[in-house]
Amino acid sequence: MNENNEMNHLIGTRLKKIRHMKDLSLEELATQTGVSKPMLGKIERGISNPTVSTLSNRTDDQLTGHP
Repeated sequence: MNENNEMNHLIGTRLKKIRHMKDLSLEELATQTGVSKPMLGKIERGISNPTVSTLSNRTDDQLTGHP
């Protein structure tokens, strides 16, 4: 696994873990963040990598509870 794939896997695993801890479905997280359900699924599986702005602007607030 190359470095980018490892990073994608790490981000995806972390996103899924936090989403489950918050008891959110992919659909709920998609609605709250504005990131599509298929894209979130790809990110969680490590197939796609989110942009930095997607991570910091959309998912961070929803998953951490910090604005």
